[in-house]
Amino acid sequence: MSLTDVPLTPMGTRVQENQVFHHPQPVDFNSQYPNVESDDEIRNKIWGPYYKVALTTLQIGRFDEDAAKGKKFCSFLPNIIVILVLLARGIYMLIRMSGSISLSLYWAYSGILFFTALHGLIGALALLVCKSKNYFGNTIDMIRITTRNNVSPGRKIDNFVPLFVYGFVIIPMLFFIAENYSMYDKDVTDILAIPNVTANETARFRESLFGDHKYFFLDGIMIVIGAYIGANAMVVYLHANRAICYEYKKFNKRIQDHIKDGSITQRHVIKELESQLIDYISTARFINNTTSFLMDVTFMAGLFIQICSQFALKGYGTRMYSIQNTMMGLWTAQSVYFLFIATKRPAVLQELMNETTAILWLDQGIWSRNEDPLVREVARSMTTRIDSVDYASKGMSPTRASNIVFNAIMFVIPFFVDIIAAYKYIPWFQSDD
Repeated sequence: MSLTDVPLTPMGTRVQENQVFHHPQPVDFNSQYPNVESDDEIRNKIWGPYYKVALTTLQIGRFDEDAAKGKKFCSFLPNIIVILVLLARGIYMLIRMSGSISLSLYWAYSGILFFTALHGLIGALALLVCKSKNYFGNTIDMIRITTRNNVSPGRKIDNFVPLFVYGFVIIPMLFFIAENYSMYDKDVTDILAIPNVTANETARFRESLFGDHKYFFLDGIMIVIGAYIGANAMVVYLHANRAICYEYKKFNKRIQDHIKDGSITQRHVIKELESQLIDYISTARFINNTTSFLMDVTFMAGLFIQICSQFALKGYGTRMYSIQNTMMGLWTAQSVYFLFIATKRPAVLQELMNETTAILWLDQGIWSRNEDPLVREVARSMTTRIDSVDYASKGMSPTRASNIVFNAIMFVIPFFVDIIAAYKYIPWFQSDD
């Protein structure tokens, strides 16, 4: 069975009448599941206080789809302004990176700053997509229906986890702003005073986009905006992902309860479980696919920042000032966190779905003691559905693959850095010879 055989659409499928299974057709959803919570209550359960924090970016919020074009444009004007500002910063850092001498300390700096700028830009684009697709409203509706109006409140600890996101994304960039002011004269002014030194041999990434270094505070504002927006975009996705994973754990527990009391072999029970599974997969696809490109860029940024920061520490650690070593240490920690988030978090739901498959296949009641072929067919359909929906369409990677990728990166990069560090560039005016 493939996606073309059973197309997944939010909250339901359409099948032919002569097929074995039939998707439940509730007459009145609210009458079946009367404990309807308001959108605000469910939003608070999913995102907690961080929805209001994300609102401070001015990048999210509902807009009237039926409004005039001018009004729609005004609704997206804050997004457009921020994207243009961060795009300018990204292009500037790309120019500085391409103009720096390969495998030099300043090349490592420029590369890291380019990918952090890119991450902020992609975060802004992710929030723009969330706004245009009504990500919050649709996620609330889909989780409400998937859980049959029984959305679980988030754990208290979940409100502390995003603090790590803000810390790992924002603190290194705040430290860089201070480090840049501290190192500008040493890396630019003093070097330019040496005869026969070209501009490319200086730390041009420390210069301001607006010309004179006295305007670098404007660059600092752009850097902070990019980091803050990138962090909020990650928190929005991670909380939605956490919510669907937490609810799916309850779904697995519900299947196990039906197995224990033997009701799993009743037609209406297993059909309802199949219907709910379809809803879970549809909801997971929407949550993951809408912002999957953010996790892709987070992975790429983490990988490149890891390489550059370790290269700088390995090749220039003894030559750098303590503030520079601290800066590279912070970026190394940031890169590890980026790689962890990008490879581990999206795989959690797939692991839970694999657990569903194991629960169903290993139940003696369904396959040995049950005499109803329809029950076995529905159970087989549920396991096939989980296995046949490709990982890309769900925005997930298998747990084992994510573990292999993460561990391989952590072990391979140091060896790779040792190789390229041997070819590091040392400016002639800093050479020990």
